[in-house]
Amino acid sequence: MPRVKSVKSLSKTCMDFILHDREYFCNGKINMDLVDSEEILSSPFDCLPTVLLEELVKIFRENEINKNPRKLNNNESFKLFATHHLRTLDLRHWGGNSNVLKLAALKSPHIEKLMLGYYCNRKYPGEFFSYIPKFSKLKSLDISLFGVGDDCLQLIGIYCPDLRELYAQNHDVSDDGIRSLCVTGNCKSIRLLILEGSIVTIKGIQLALTNLPELQILYHASVLDCLAEIAQSALNDKLDMPQYSLSALYIIENAIYKSQSLNLSVLLCPKVTKIHFVTWGKLTDADLLSLISLKNLKNLDIHYRRFVEPTVIDAGLTFNGSIAPLIKTLGNSLKRLSLKGSLVNVDILTIIESCPNLQSLALTVSSFRWTWSNIEEKQIKHQPVMKKLAILELYGLVNEEILLALLSSPSLAQVRLFNCSTLSDKILHEASRRHSFRNLENFQLFYCSSITKIGIDILFRDSNPIKEIHLKYCQNITDEDLIDWKKTLIEKKNWDVKISSTSFTDLWV
Repeated sequence: MPRVKSVKSLSKTCMDFILHDREYFCNGKINMDLVDSEEILSSPFDCLPTVLLEELVKIFRENEINKNPRKLNNNESFKLFATHHLRTLDLRHWGGNSNVLKLAALKSPHIEKLMLGYYCNRKYPGEFFSYIPKFSKLKSLDISLFGVGDDCLQLIGIYCPDLRELYAQNHDVSDDGIRSLCVTGNCKSIRLLILEGSIVTIKGIQLALTNLPELQILYHASVLDCLAEIAQSALNDKLDMPQYSLSALYIIENAIYKSQSLNLSVLLCPKVTKIHFVTWGKLTDADLLSLISLKNLKNLDIHYRRFVEPTVIDAGLTFNGSIAPLIKTLGNSLKRLSLKGSLVNVDILTIIESCPNLQSLALTVSSFRWTWSNIEEKQIKHQPVMKKLAILELYGLVNEEILLALLSSPSLAQVRLFNCSTLSDKILHEASRRHSFRNLENFQLFYCSSITKIGIDILFRDSNPIKEIHLKYCQNITDEDLIDWKKTLIEKKNWDVKISSTSFTDLWV
């Protein structure tokens, strides 16, 4: 049933008291000139276990951002959280970060995750270099927006051998920085490296691939080009193909895709489980069919935009030419499928029949480029159901029988429907009759003109764990309906459910 509002736990009550009355605990000022000595004051939170301390820091940061989204500047409060047990330090939006870093370097040397962001004071990046040796336990570091470059990567390569994740999305990082990081440096165990926005070239990409044997995620516009060059060189010289540990391949938005680069890249990356492509034309059915060799593919995410200029001939992707054969071959392994953009004639029934283990399905397309298959041509004798489907996102008009088949998954936890006038009270009631929406927590409708209060009421049964309902521009949902839900659910049943709409925003029930 929907959660009933409950009494706050003792832990939550204590946390709220601490965050509300921080001055009570800040019983002394920190002299930042003494942070390199042992004369710094101890924190009353020194004995808190890590899990509670990190929850406190998280809530404190969220509260401060809500007050002032542009900048955090409460260094006095941070001294409470700078303890030996602190493992995560998120300085995005934080002003005066040099003082915070000084304090953290002295009191929290075991930090494993450090994030520096837009609002870190940019006069201090040089000082940050002196703190890097103090954070030798780092496993995840984000320097994307801090204004540092190759010099910083050189120090990271020397002092952070345990680093597993590095986010370096800034224009000051080059091939020299990659060399200092993992060729001459000690960072050999990086598994995630985000370089988009840097000035790293194909040469730097190749250095990372060669010297990071555990690298699974490498995010940069030139990755496919680099892989294709390596594969083509091996073919030309009749050498064995090198094999890399990458688990994902990307075509990044605005990147220029070169013909055949995907076909060649797949030869080097047999462990890929995730594909994420955002592309304007160029990608063809033949390119996409090369993915059939990826027997462990779990996530397929394609945002395809077709050229519309009259002078451009765009053979492009088609559902029947590549996507249908691909999912018919690999559908059993797929967990997530997302098709967006200008794809046409997408046959949802083929997806349902081919992907029995799908957990997330998103079909979001341009209306003038989108047509649904004719369900009558399929002559369905029974409705197949994706029993594991937990997340469903649909844009556009879909046949009633297909919509019912999708909503009949007993695992549905999140549903988002846009411009779906075929969604009716009848369909919701029939889907509820089949599985009672027993796992549904989040239900969102946008511009669904046929649904009424009668249909939504089915989600408020005792068997439903619903937490949030969002109804936007659904013309048959009225203010009176929302008032009625408020009275019957808030005041009578005391349910902890959030309802929002075009009329009532953030109405808590």
